[in-house]
Amino acid sequence: MELSDRVKKWLKNIAFYSSVAVGSLALISYANNETRFIEKNLGKAMVWCDENGFFTTSGYLWDQIRAYNTLENIVLNGTGESTTSSGFLLPSATAIQEFPKSTGKNITILDEENRSLATIRSTHESYSLEEFPPFLKSTIIVKEDRRFLKHYGVSWTALARAFAKDIMSMSRKQGGSTITMQVAKHFYKRKGANYSRSIFRKSKEILTAIELERLYTKKELFEFYMNNICEFGNRVVGFGDAAEFYFNKSLEDLTKAEMTFLAVIPNNPAQHPYRSSGIKTIRSNQERLLEQLVKAEKLTEEERSQIIEETESFRFKRKTNIIQSEYTYIVDVINQRLLQALEQEKIPTDELNLIDKDALVRQAGNAQIYTTLNLDLMRDLKRIVDSRGLGSSQDFAYIVIGADNGEIKAVYTSTGLGENSTLNWRMQTGSSFVKPLVYGFAFKHDKLRYDSELDDRFAANIVSDDKGLGVTFAIDDTTAWTVHNSTEDFFQGRQPWHQHLANSNNIIAAKLIQDLHNGNKTGPTMVMEVVSLLGTDLSRYGTRDDIYSSVLGTFEQTPLEVAYGFAVFDEGRIIMNPTNIHSLLIKNINILGKEFEVQNGAEYKQVLDEEDIPYLQTAMWTALRVGGYHAFGKTGTSQQIYTIHGKKTNSTWYNVFMRTKKHGDIVLTCFATGDDKVGRYGAEVHGKIVKEAVRKWAVYDNHYANLEHKLLEEPERIDVALEPEPVEITGDIETVLNNYLSLNRGFFTESKSRFLRNKTLKIEGDLYRQLAAVSSELGYESRKKYMNAINSLYKGVSVRSFPLLKDVGDVMTGLREAEQLQRRQGSTDSINIVRKYIRREVARYR
Repeated sequence: MELSDRVKKWLKNIAFYSSVAVGSLALISYANNETRFIEKNLGKAMVWCDENGFFTTSGYLWDQIRAYNTLENIVLNGTGESTTSSGFLLPSATAIQEFPKSTGKNITILDEENRSLATIRSTHESYSLEEFPPFLKSTIIVKEDRRFLKHYGVSWTALARAFAKDIMSMSRKQGGSTITMQVAKHFYKRKGANYSRSIFRKSKEILTAIELERLYTKKELFEFYMNNICEFGNRVVGFGDAAEFYFNKSLEDLTKAEMTFLAVIPNNPAQHPYRSSGIKTIRSNQERLLEQLVKAEKLTEEERSQIIEETESFRFKRKTNIIQSEYTYIVDVINQRLLQALEQEKIPTDELNLIDKDALVRQAGNAQIYTTLNLDLMRDLKRIVDSRGLGSSQDFAYIVIGADNGEIKAVYTSTGLGENSTLNWRMQTGSSFVKPLVYGFAFKHDKLRYDSELDDRFAANIVSDDKGLGVTFAIDDTTAWTVHNSTEDFFQGRQPWHQHLANSNNIIAAKLIQDLHNGNKTGPTMVMEVVSLLGTDLSRYGTRDDIYSSVLGTFEQTPLEVAYGFAVFDEGRIIMNPTNIHSLLIKNINILGKEFEVQNGAEYKQVLDEEDIPYLQTAMWTALRVGGYHAFGKTGTSQQIYTIHGKKTNSTWYNVFMRTKKHGDIVLTCFATGDDKVGRYGAEVHGKIVKEAVRKWAVYDNHYANLEHKLLEEPERIDVALEPEPVEITGDIETVLNNYLSLNRGFFTESKSRFLRNKTLKIEGDLYRQLAAVSSELGYESRKKYMNAINSLYKGVSVRSFPLLKDVGDVMTGLREAEQLQRRQGSTDSINIVRKYIRREVARYR
């Protein structure tokens, strides 16, 4: 059965080739050898038919030209229509003279000073024939068509020889095509990367090749072949692009080994260097080519050996895309704004998508996008963040905007091309933005004065739960809201408002938002209005006006929205819907020579009183702790846990305002997911980044250091904005302490230390409140020392002295220092009584 099939196949090839090919071609070749009658006369007839519209503008090359024309129509006319001329049988050979337009320039993204940030390589670049190295040109001639300069498009002898070999091998592998015929082949339709191999198709290619030789010079045909016909896999076309793609070199810098290596790839582009099998195939074909070059006296044997040795050292690292930039993560952000801007111009955008490799704009190229980004800031930001060393599993987004005009100046994200950019991730923002905003509202609506002092112990009823001490606010008759400060500092006591803001006191912020009212607007309503104007979707909350937790950053916002929100602390105003204003990133666009200027539609809304801004800035400057640098900031940490990449994490934030010499006033917003090793708090994750950025960019003018003395000095008249509520046990502190003893409630409770087998001492919750009340009689500095000591007792201290644990001795030292500080300002009786009492009670545990 196998023999029968083989015979049938052999007979079929004999009938097909021998009768038509060998005999006919041999006769044609003999008769035509001297006169070139066929090429000359048939060529004239072909040109006449083409000029008179008998041939069609269809086929592979015409499809590429049409893609360019379609893109041109989209850009210029707002329509994607591009027509195909009618005709029959053959494609028009005039495509070559039309083709150079479609091999245009790359897509370039430029910064505000017209410096390149990213280049998206178009399908390919064209080079003049003179730019190709002489050795490469002679190599291709030897390999593909030694009689290229002598024939008129078709080598009849080569065709007859190829057909004869096909007959003998019973296959259709030998083409016998000249360089001109290979060009002609690309005028016809193909499926994927393959062309039809039928005798009818080959006959049409011969006719087209003859016409090409009449229309174009050998130089023009060879140049077109080197630029547009040779394919190298990975969507790379032309030797110039192949040199850059595989060797990162220009044509003139290629070695002979690299030239001969590339020269054999077009025979089988699917076997490219990124495949292990491809390397073997290429090297095998290269060695055969080297033998041909030695025989043709284009190489010596010594050069051949050197080339083989050099080729063995070739290593290829796969390129995942054709975007050339250190900042590929900006392409997604720019692409989103670009498409939105073009839609406003009523231009169809399906074929203008920068990250769609099949879009026409990626094939034709020739586009420049001018942005507001700054290359220097981009470079600095990336270096500073990279030097911090975030965790490998951490996602992040860092963005710099102009504080006054909202223009995006720099971006650095962890997301790759085509992924959902972390700039668009929505997460809770902690204390980084809304908390200082509420302080601003409190000033605006007379709930705070510049000399106000606040006491978190009397903001609401104190409660004790698994998070420690906190307070509970009554939202209504049935709803309560419990708020805690950080576990390291349950209460901060009575302090000026700016200290509470600098220390990010949750309880004070909660009290302020609950007290805020302006007509029918509540504190949460004021916050929601601003957050909505920034672009945050709050539709799930409906018309609710009681989202008091928003002051702690429970609304989920993107880093972009947070950056624009924090800019309110520049002049008290925000840009409305900034994420929909494309001019804040893209200034203008040039596609195929047509310019589109992106209009600046920014509208501002004043949300805080401008006279309050210096006070808020100075308070946040004290929190930033950057000395004389002109900068202030606010950290934030979400309590909400998110599952990302299969791991549970939270969000960390740091917003910073800086005055710079070169870039004006800017806002840096830092966002990252938490990490067990790097940290889960905003200051831990971003602190080093912020400090280095401030030192790099901010001016050193002692601006806030000077303002601090004027604005935040301890006031002569104290206004306690939050009055203490009545306590259950009244009387002087000595009576209170004796009452505790007589009731046998115990001064301390005992528990085992986690680290040492030793007793630790803790204050009971009720007594803590009584002891903390003493601080209301103290001056500012002594109050801090006193409350630190009392807070330490609440958390628990060791009876004995250990290097890594707070002990009773530390508490007593703190109380003595508080007493010494208070002695300058007034009575020390209360502290003295507390200190003696603690010393007496602790003695029985030693």
